[in-house]
Amino acid sequence: MTGYSPRCPKRRPIDPRDLWNRLDAIAGLRALADLLEARPTIPVRDFDWEYRVFSTRRADDATSRAAIAHLGALLGETPVDETANGGHVIVTRTFGPISYEGVYVPAQKPDGPAPVSEGECDPLPPVARFWTCVTCGGGGVASDGSTCPDCEGFGH
Repeated sequence: MTGYSPRCPKRRPIDPRDLWNRLDAIAGLRALADLLEARPTIPVRDFDWEYRVFSTRRADDATSRAAIAHLGALLGETPVDETANGGHVIVTRTFGPISYEGVYVPAQKPDGPAPVSEGECDPLPPVARFWTCVTCGGGGVASDGSTCPDCEGFGH
């Protein structure tokens, strides 16, 4: 499999660890759904649930915006850009009371975003590698010093 960049037609191979992390996340969601269905006495939230992924801060502004736009295309939704009001770029798709949300939090720059030079062609990293673990912030370490249980130490 290869990753594709809307800014540059170059292709880059996807790291196999990303595919395993993806399969683990999907299996975990299915296991949770099966458990909740099999044991109706387990409480669930009365209101919305969010599955939220964040664009990494290691990428520049244009690359992060392109990644959110690409995620929006995959979800069939249009990203909402609230950066002019000090907000974020967010794309959301809802499934009943559950929503999947991709978020880009731009760095606050007093001089504004750096210009992208014409003809610049930096391929985007594969989408799966572009997200940062929400629990450990991408460091792979939990607050108690152990390996992060959500990303298994990979940081995404």
